[in-house]
Amino acid sequence: MLNKMGESFKIMRKSRGITLSEATGEEFSESMLSRFENGQSEMSAQKLFACLDNIYLDIEEYNLLVREDEPTDFSTLQKNIHHFYNPYNEIELEKLAKKELDKIKIDGREQYHRLNNILIKARIKSVNNNYFISDDLIEYLKNYLFSMVNWANYELTLFSETIHLFEPNAFLNYCQEMLHRSDFYKRLSYNSAIIQTILINGVFYSVEKNRLEDALILIETIKQNFSQTRDAYLKIVFMIAKGYYLTKFDKNKGIFLIKKGINIFKDLGYEEISTYYYNEFKNIID
Repeated sequence: MLNKMGESFKIMRKSRGITLSEATGEEFSESMLSRFENGQSEMSAQKLFACLDNIYLDIEEYNLLVREDEPTDFSTLQKNIHHFYNPYNEIELEKLAKKELDKIKIDGREQYHRLNNILIKARIKSVNNNYFISDDLIEYLKNYLFSMVNWANYELTLFSETIHLFEPNAFLNYCQEMLHRSDFYKRLSYNSAIIQTILINGVFYSVEKNRLEDALILIETIKQNFSQTRDAYLKIVFMIAKGYYLTKFDKNKGIFLIKKGINIFKDLGYEEISTYYYNEFKNIID
């Protein structure tokens, strides 16, 4: 990994015609940076961040260069879950969940693998509502999330995949905690998208449970925090969610928004998404 970090930095520095001296900002020796580029020594995070600024390379872009085709353990797990989720294969998902617990004996990361086990089981339950997940596991998940002062991508993904395991009261509380605890990390676009998705799904969930005050709180929260979002997909889904909420007060207006969102997806060529939302709401809009 050290060789790859230095090599990736060197490639970008040279491609932009930046000298060793310019890359260091003359804050430390060129020889130190040269040794790092050649995989001969490490570099402190502080110096590395300064160098990245000096060659105007974003940390996310640098991380992508370093990792290339080496996905993280968690991204590999997510890929495997998706593989067995679509098309749905409950037997293989259960095997995947068991493997996570088996890994505890191998690397000792009990908390990480237990949480992954719960995430996989939550995916199963999202399709098979009769699938049993013990209260102890749900409590373990809640305690972990509540214990984390800062929610980064892992915590946001974990919450996003398990929201249907939370009772309505607890769900709203955890949404509010999420906004406070992810304040720094939501600056990253992919984290911001997860947060918006959680809140929008929360609107659907709250209306389904007939908790309309909760749904309104979530709608207003989305407006206050993400009114400037450029994510067209999320804007359209939010329109459908607002329509679903409005059907409880002004059915015609609500149906209009739901149909509008579905038709936009259809006009843009997203037939699968359009069909999905039509099937979800056909009992209301037909």
